[in-house]
Amino acid sequence: MKKILLFVLFLSLACLAAQAEVNVKDFGAKGDGATDDTAAFRQAVEEAEARHETVRVPYGEYLLSGGVKLTTVTLAGNPDAAWPADAAALPTIKPTSLKESAFTIDKGAAVTGVCIKYDQDFNKPVKYPVAIDILGTGCWIRNVKIAGAFDGIRALGEDKPGNPGRLNVENVFMVNVVGTGVYLNGMRDVGLLENVEVWSPNVNMNRDKPVGFHIKGNDGLKLSNCFAFAENIGFFFEHYDRPGFQKGAMWGTMTDCMADFCGEGIVVSGFDSGREKDQEKDYHCTLTVNGGTYWTHGNTVRIEKCCNCFVMSGCDLRANGGSTLVVRGGKNVSVSGCRMEKGMKEHVWPAVVLEGGDNVMVKDNIIAGTHDGIIINKGWKKLMVTGNIINAGLKAIKDSTPVSKNKLIRDNL
Repeated sequence: MKKILLFVLFLSLACLAAQAEVNVKDFGAKGDGATDDTAAFRQAVEEAEARHETVRVPYGEYLLSGGVKLTTVTLAGNPDAAWPADAAALPTIKPTSLKESAFTIDKGAAVTGVCIKYDQDFNKPVKYPVAIDILGTGCWIRNVKIAGAFDGIRALGEDKPGNPGRLNVENVFMVNVVGTGVYLNGMRDVGLLENVEVWSPNVNMNRDKPVGFHIKGNDGLKLSNCFAFAENIGFFFEHYDRPGFQKGAMWGTMTDCMADFCGEGIVVSGFDSGREKDQEKDYHCTLTVNGGTYWTHGNTVRIEKCCNCFVMSGCDLRANGGSTLVVRGGKNVSVSGCRMEKGMKEHVWPAVVLEGGDNVMVKDNIIAGTHDGIIINKGWKKLMVTGNIINAGLKAIKDSTPVSKNKLIRDNL
């Protein structure tokens, strides 16, 4: 009798567990790649939100002609499947709308274990809305693949109200994104981007101006193990000063990230047009870069005039057709312990260009260049270049500025 009671209890618990999710197929979704499943998804989400349960998406191909909004609910395919695989390992969402994002998530909503795949013509790209649009605080995207999108993930956006703070984006593979992989704007709390890859070999970087990660107007942010491939700019930190938003680009860290086959690797932008007069008093972006490899066609790292603090250490920088480091501004700029190599002899660029910034330190690096090693032009206020090993095809250090008590250049080999 005791065994029977335990068996009945086990069955009851199993039934309760099974009822703790809402299956889109129970609302008529076909998942055959041809039937419009938008209505079924919306009904399933509405039911899940009312019951505080998960929306389950079984394996299949689901055509969506309209967008689906999630508020404080999780939409889950198979979070345990191989999300970076070329094979169709995940349930696939096929959006067709030119007006609505595939998913808009708000107030603690999450998307996990699905592939969002667009029918894209890379010779004449279709400007679909962003695949996942984030509005509210505490949203989560993980174990997701996005293919052929015009833009991949956007948090807030300039035309949306809200605060996408404490956003977590983890384990996301974006393949052939035409425009921007991840765009973060207006986040007021600490967020996380971890193990996110934006890989766009089929996109024309000169025509479409793709950006892997576009960071603008955020508070704290942690980037780690992120990768940008074949983008016009791998990581773009842009100044922002819209009223009511966090100024600058961000405050935070960037650890063990990579850029390869990009036009530029890391760019901290200058002021908005007409705001150059405020550069002395209005610094906001604070970025610490630890570790990582950045190989580019143009400049690898470029610092413009609105950076409060840029600290880079332990990185591998290589530029084929530009310079590994260009400093044109910034209040405090420190680059140390890096390997910096300018390759391709046919491109006449120095390995490092220093021509701006309040307090600039380039120290204890290994620098190699096919032409000049370091070029120093006017524009900086205090400059220290010490302890570097420089192997240059022409001059190791080419300094066009006068002797100054605010300049220290010594102990370089």
